[in-house]
Amino acid sequence: WAGILGVGSVVAALILSPMVPLAPPTGGGVGRTSTISATLDLGDDLRRPADVEVLRLRTDAPSPPYLRVATLTRFDGITWAPDEGTPLSDLAFPPLARGGEVTERTTSVEITRLTGSYLPVPYPATAVEGVQGQWTADGLNRTVRSASASALGQRYVVTSQEPQITREEARAVMPRRDGPIDAMFAIPPGDDPEFHPGSTVLPEGGVDEAIRAAALEAIGDATTAYDALIAMQSWFRLDGGFSYSLDAPVEEGFDGSGMDAIERFLDVRSGYCVHFASTFAVMARSLGIPSRVVVGFLPGDATGEEVDDQDVYAVLGSQLHAWPEAYLDGIGWVPFEPTVGLGSPTSLRSATAPGTTPSDAPAPSSAPTPAPSSSRDVDRGDAAGGAPTGAAFNPADLLRWLAIAVGAIILLALPAAVRAVRWTVRLAAARRGDAGAAWRELQDLVIDAGYSVDESESPRAFAAHLTRENGVAPDILDPLVRAIERASFAPPDGSAGPDLARSLTRVRHALLPAGRERLRASLLPRSLAVRPRVTSR
Repeated sequence: WAGILGVGSVVAALILSPMVPLAPPTGGGVGRTSTISATLDLGDDLRRPADVEVLRLRTDAPSPPYLRVATLTRFDGITWAPDEGTPLSDLAFPPLARGGEVTERTTSVEITRLTGSYLPVPYPATAVEGVQGQWTADGLNRTVRSASASALGQRYVVTSQEPQITREEARAVMPRRDGPIDAMFAIPPGDDPEFHPGSTVLPEGGVDEAIRAAALEAIGDATTAYDALIAMQSWFRLDGGFSYSLDAPVEEGFDGSGMDAIERFLDVRSGYCVHFASTFAVMARSLGIPSRVVVGFLPGDATGEEVDDQDVYAVLGSQLHAWPEAYLDGIGWVPFEPTVGLGSPTSLRSATAPGTTPSDAPAPSSAPTPAPSSSRDVDRGDAAGGAPTGAAFNPADLLRWLAIAVGAIILLALPAAVRAVRWTVRLAAARRGDAGAAWRELQDLVIDAGYSVDESESPRAFAAHLTRENGVAPDILDPLVRAIERASFAPPDGSAGPDLARSLTRVRHALLPAGRERLRASLLPRSLAVRPRVTSR
């Protein structure tokens, strides 16, 4: 899911994580810390550190933001390296070059177990206050770093501004052009100080024809750069047959260096987030679209605590992540999320129909809700004298009340029926070896049991979270997690199906034991209304 990060020649790296392959944490016991660096090498092996909280945050935004550590623009075919920006002498960022409507946000961060020379900040940061030591702001990519101070123990407040970009604005720039593929969406040099000229540079020798072919397949008939990027994002997440793997493949050069890793990833279509982010960025450049890779953290999980009426979120080392950004002329850098099962895919709002489902994103799957039907007023007696005494029996009244009663029973039973059908269909699919169906059913079972679910968590991290936070026994969840992992990467012969179905049934009985709790979950299944929480930027 992500790549290894190192600081120059410093080998110590972040905690083990299924999300980012890193070296073991420094220190031991409860005081152990993590170190981030910003060189992303596709050739490092995957390792698995334990989940350790690295920072806490609270924000006045509706949801916690992604936190950026470094932006990587320079790619030599082997390693993605940080931008060579011009650090400022203090923490005063330049104003955003793009005009238009923005929303200002404030985020408070406390570093608990994270060392290194970079501070995680939301994007785009415009001010940082409260840090101790000598820190500088890089105006080119709005990151914060130090040559002498450490992130550990820092408490600071970041002001950021969210540009309110519309789909119409994004589609009004960088139209598709005839001619060479690498100039299809190219833009002329401009004067935007945040545009990095290295963001269009490909490794010496260019890219393999297979990469260009994949880019053309992904974008289809897209007529603007934005539509091409949305199509690529959807291709990775939905249409292209990709999956994430918890282990970095090492055979046939897939986990080798640079371009070889990207080409192999496009062949086997399974990898972790550094493969998705790097491949997306290189494919974008092959079409003339400026791009880069960002290293940072996914939004954390709510702790249940509040400070100044703001929820406090904890971010773990396992939430270290990599994602791509693309530059749209006159608009700036726009993040995308191609990694299967992680984060929230980018989709800009429409200026003409706010609140409607964007046409460039798949609509959420849900059962249609019928509009309430109007009913006739019940016949009433005279307002002055009330109902007549001794009125004759009216069969029409009885039929009307019977119809209302039957309708009420049907409405009450409908959620249970829908949930029962969903369980039956998914169990049958799991028995055939469909790991995706088993994973979705596990999420819904947990929601029905009253627990929260985070879309960004892998099956293993999800099980660990349930055990740690909700006391669910590991011996109940682990067999199903292992079965899902086996089925995800086993040949499509259905051999893992029986284990999936048995484990899923066992988890259901454990989470929803017979009695009042199962009756409530059956009659009023929360999973029909509550979906896994999707982290957003």
